[in-house]
Amino acid sequence: MLTSAHAQDTMPLVIVHADQMVGYEIDRGTVRELTGNVVLRQGSAEIRCNRARQELWSGRAELEGNILIVQGSLRMRMQRGEYHSNERRAFGYGMVVIDDGTTTLQAPLGIYELGEQRAIFYHGVHLRDSTVSIIADSVVYYRRSGERFGWGNVRLYYERERTTVWGDSAYQNPNDHEARICGRSLLVQTDTVAKGDTLYLAADCLLLLRKSDDQVIRAIGNVRTIRGALVAVADSAWLWKNDSLQLIGNPIVWADSAQLTGSTIAAILHDRRVETVVATGGATLGIVDDSASVAPHQLLAAEIKLLFERDSLRFVSGSHDVHTLYYHRREDGSPDGMTRVASDSISIALADGRIVRSTWYGAVKSEYVPEQHIQPTERYLQGFRWFGETKPSRDELFEHWLHSAKRQ
Repeated sequence: MLTSAHAQDTMPLVIVHADQMVGYEIDRGTVRELTGNVVLRQGSAEIRCNRARQELWSGRAELEGNILIVQGSLRMRMQRGEYHSNERRAFGYGMVVIDDGTTTLQAPLGIYELGEQRAIFYHGVHLRDSTVSIIADSVVYYRRSGERFGWGNVRLYYERERTTVWGDSAYQNPNDHEARICGRSLLVQTDTVAKGDTLYLAADCLLLLRKSDDQVIRAIGNVRTIRGALVAVADSAWLWKNDSLQLIGNPIVWADSAQLTGSTIAAILHDRRVETVVATGGATLGIVDDSASVAPHQLLAAEIKLLFERDSLRFVSGSHDVHTLYYHRREDGSPDGMTRVASDSISIALADGRIVRSTWYGAVKSEYVPEQHIQPTERYLQGFRWFGETKPSRDELFEHWLHSAKRQ
């Protein structure tokens, strides 16, 4: 026999079965206590538990013991909870687990809204599906669209890409193959073949996209990245398929003994190793021989290209309106003046981070200045700036993220 527990206009909560039911009246209305193999139903949703206490006036049911709520392919399990039939909302306490066949969530506190098919989990949530694992303080999951939002100490792990991303908040949609992570965001993509080629990428926000089998990463705001010999900062960046990097907005690249700047910098990688880096638009290059250098060798040009071999800088070319400043040394290593050269283009060969040969082409003009005649203001070409103090390290990226997390 089916007994109506609370009459609603469309979907009443119905008692399908209980081994025992006790009903009594209190000031606010009727209460029913159900024990033993309790089964309740509201529309397409079924609720099973060991014990239930129902308030007919409020539509609230307290649930205890082996609780299972079923709606289509969804299963919600917990040991203690509530069901509010007026709102079609389930609350779970303790270890709450939702599994809908594609996605699993678990947390100490979980709310599931049956009408909206929305899950809201709190206090340390773990969401996982076939592509990603998400850990966060809070997560909202929309079953219909597959979208999920996370807040507070968010971590996303993509096993296929061996990629972990941390941030303050995140949005992820597996159907559109998109994820957006913002707030002290840090991405680490490991390479099991060559550990030195692990990618470190920090920014205000990171956008992860997948087109076919190709991953695209966009970094926005205060971008800092390290991969192998390449260290860079910029206002924003794009990374395509792990083999092409573009830096936009005040970009600076450090590689080997060189510092490169320009309006835009693009890098080509092969097998996750940097091969070519090109700076355009007021490009500048500085090369330091060693820590004893008074100032770096300097190159200004409309375009500067760096060529690498096994992460070592081997060749530099500059084109259009080229200006260089080269420092000389005596055999004992002491300074021996500098040479300024203007030309149409230049090629530079390097070994072990040192310049071994420079060749200038077209309309060459050169001037040598003895060491004793060099003025402090002459040690840098106009438009050149050395940014060694801003070069990030792997430890600094992690320490910055951890320090920010402790302030939360």
